[in-house]
Amino acid sequence: MLRSRLMLVLGVVVACSATTPTPSGTRVVEWDLSMARPSPPPVAGNKASHEKTLQSAGVELRVNFDTADIVMSDGATKHSPINVVVTVVQSGGYTISGGTSGYPVHMAGAPPDLLSIDFRGTLTKGRTGCTGTRYDNETMNVRIRGDGSAELRPDADPPPPKPSARTTMRQ
Repeated sequence: MLRSRLMLVLGVVVACSATTPTPSGTRVVEWDLSMARPSPPPVAGNKASHEKTLQSAGVELRVNFDTADIVMSDGATKHSPINVVVTVVQSGGYTISGGTSGYPVHMAGAPPDLLSIDFRGTLTKGRTGCTGTRYDNETMNVRIRGDGSAELRPDADPPPPKPSARTTMRQ
């Protein structure tokens, strides 16, 4: 009986492990225009290199990216990121995961000749497992624009609210 309880306690301790922070120097995004689908547009010129340091919620990221003019399928030329590398400088104790939107797009309110690409990530800190619940999850969005600007926006799109325990389904 005592042995069974000990095994149960050990099992719970193993299952309820803390997350491992992302180490400094880890590249969390590596993207270039050749990865764009259905097919990458040709680069027309005006190439420029940029480096930005972005900080929020104890997280510091270094964003290295190139921008250039690209030729769209309709023949229009637009300013766009053409490659992006996002490196963790300081994780703030979070495990950082995510990926890019995959293709530069026009954002509402931006000039018509300016494209952007997003890296949407999840910051996880705390314990996972036990009940299958992750604690201290936050979302962030790194937006890289063709004009050479970049911004880090924590909680870019917060998850929808969870239904309360009192919520009932109506038939």
